[in-house]
Amino acid sequence: MQNSANISLAIITATFNRGGRSHAQIFKNWTAIQNAAQSNDMTATLCIVDDGSTDDTYAQLIAQFGDQANIEILQHKTNQGPGLARQTGLKHTSSKWVWFLDDDDDLDEIALASLFEAMLHCDDKTDLIAHSLQKDYSRLKPSRLGKHLARNIYWCREKQEVFNFIYARDLLAQNEITFSSGVHEDIRYVAEACSVAQSVKWVDAKIVLKNTSDDSITLGLSNRRIAGYLQAYEEIDASPLINNPDNLLIQYIGLVLYLISKETASDKAIAYLQYLQAQLQATHRLEQASQIAAKYSEKNTNFEYATHIFFAHIANLGNDTLAAIKSVFATHITCQDLQSSLFLGPDEIRACCKRFFVDGKQKGDVVLLKAAPDITYTDIQNAKADLVTRMNNATAPECSGCPYIDRRTPKPDTISYISLENFSYCNMRCTYCSPTYYGGQEASYSTPNILANLLEQSDNLSSNCHVVWGGGEPTLSPNFKPVNALLSANENVGKIRVLSNSLKYSKSLVEYLEHDKFHLVTSIDAGTQDMFAQIRGRGKMQSVLENLQKYKTALSNKNRLTIKYILTPENLGTEELQAYVDQLKQSELTDCLFQISCDFRLTAGDERLLNAMYELSTRLFMAGAKYVFFDDHIRDRCTMDTQKLDTVLQHIAHLNANTSHLITHKHDSKIVLWGLGRQSEWMLENSTAGQQGIIAGVARNADDWDAICQQHGKQLPILPAGVQSMFEIVENIKSAKLDQHIIRAVLA
Repeated sequence: MQNSANISLAIITATFNRGGRSHAQIFKNWTAIQNAAQSNDMTATLCIVDDGSTDDTYAQLIAQFGDQANIEILQHKTNQGPGLARQTGLKHTSSKWVWFLDDDDDLDEIALASLFEAMLHCDDKTDLIAHSLQKDYSRLKPSRLGKHLARNIYWCREKQEVFNFIYARDLLAQNEITFSSGVHEDIRYVAEACSVAQSVKWVDAKIVLKNTSDDSITLGLSNRRIAGYLQAYEEIDASPLINNPDNLLIQYIGLVLYLISKETASDKAIAYLQYLQAQLQATHRLEQASQIAAKYSEKNTNFEYATHIFFAHIANLGNDTLAAIKSVFATHITCQDLQSSLFLGPDEIRACCKRFFVDGKQKGDVVLLKAAPDITYTDIQNAKADLVTRMNNATAPECSGCPYIDRRTPKPDTISYISLENFSYCNMRCTYCSPTYYGGQEASYSTPNILANLLEQSDNLSSNCHVVWGGGEPTLSPNFKPVNALLSANENVGKIRVLSNSLKYSKSLVEYLEHDKFHLVTSIDAGTQDMFAQIRGRGKMQSVLENLQKYKTALSNKNRLTIKYILTPENLGTEELQAYVDQLKQSELTDCLFQISCDFRLTAGDERLLNAMYELSTRLFMAGAKYVFFDDHIRDRCTMDTQKLDTVLQHIAHLNANTSHLITHKHDSKIVLWGLGRQSEWMLENSTAGQQGIIAGVARNADDWDAICQQHGKQLPILPAGVQSMFEIVENIKSAKLDQHIIRAVLA
């Protein structure tokens, strides 16, 4: 703690052409600062610099403040800009600390006390005090905070105004940090001070309350401000803290485009676009920026995508350009899961349950929060909001490269999907599973409390919400019954899928399956006991089959049972696949849904996987199955072309199997996909049938199907296109009394 008698603070305020108004705000702020300083036995002085006003501002300042102690009034003969006016004030003061305040901003007098308290408790190394910022810096050490702040300021991820910091005079003098002319001159100044600060004290309080008066420089956009931002970039371009100056250039162009998008007068906004183009040309940055912007798309940040659009329209900057840029800033990047899903893991709360590969490295299962006893649904919402903010600031490396990122209009979270893996109980040891699920305990957070918190407000949950019990083995969890009771009683919960290995018979599960909301998914992954033991690690395959027979009797609709086969390098041989289908036939389990998947650790589907997935689907259809589908793990790893298809067809022909259950580019009739979503997109883009126009269209209801059929002059076969929604899609087709048109096939 410093001796308060040695602490002195100079307030430096630049002003220009304020003669038509009272300087009451300066006086109010100065009074509050004087009181706070005196309460802490500190010394404070005020230096006001009239920056060459052309009215009677200087005379009014003299009249109001000229005879007061500790106040000095200076005057520039000509207007030089706020930065140089502050520099003049700095030369005429001698305090230990310096605070640059605008002449129209307000101070929170209560929060001001915390600022002076912080000054009292600065150690000898502290040379910068930060306050009134956007982000929480409580976890950063003072010695590391400066460079972190500098990067955020450079990249427009933190407030850039000079008044959000109190500077040690020695910091500015020893590092020769001075203001530039023009506007936005404080961006480089503030960042440079942060970058060289030895120790930064952060005050978690909003002390400066920003006001924008009618004649403020930053009120609205102007050519001067556009030039100021580009000048700021030129000044900071060479900073050693900038490891990607090309991207930084796009950041500042994007910032200007954002401000242009806020201009309500279209003619002015278009003129600003044209001025921006001219300024980039004048600074020899136009071609450089154009080449950089070309690589961006709608999956990048708003600044990056807007800059891409700007340069795509550079030859004709008009209303179309402006409309496209405005539409960018009306949206942000996020994903379906962040906006409408809740993933409760055994030792963490996740943002998603997606896995993907970038440069050969697996990513995904993004963590929002580590498990803790006091986590609430509000905490989860806040963590989601923080991740979305970081995604849109390009500071969420855990999400970079994710194929599921998309652009959406911001809206409040409404949960439509809940994944429950809030435990680590499992009686198997599958080769493709994680040891995370072998701990034998509940998560440290309270799942019932989080869900109760979620359900407190009906608009938190969308209608027909889909709940999935994963894991692990959910029927072993002590929370299985109370959580199901809570969720099944809610009218907005439309479907509860239980992913059980079905090794141990569960009376509770039977009771739930008697209700139409509940569905069962079981993965078998083998046709022989030897392979079952190798893949699943424990138990008897016959026990699983017998339990599935019992569970099936509880189902009013057999399609509420999905039997799954996860293809791995070990279990995709012909003999194993045939044995699996034979076991299903013997157990009379061919009248349900069949899901074909693959090991999520695979980076891509090879020839063996393609052959196996089409062989297995063919064998299932030949055994009497009506609905067989590939899931998202297959979808993310497999594509089809005519060369690959020839290999698949040769493989199936070699087995003397029926290829009529494969719809290819040579199919004799067009078909209609039923179901909007990624599955339909994959079928359209990654099957030869889709690539060659065999798919006549995509329907979501009977009217869509009828319209497509009318275009082709006949009724067309229907292929259900879904994964987790396959049951609903089939039921929709049935309710439309069109199930006789369903084709028993998969696309190839």
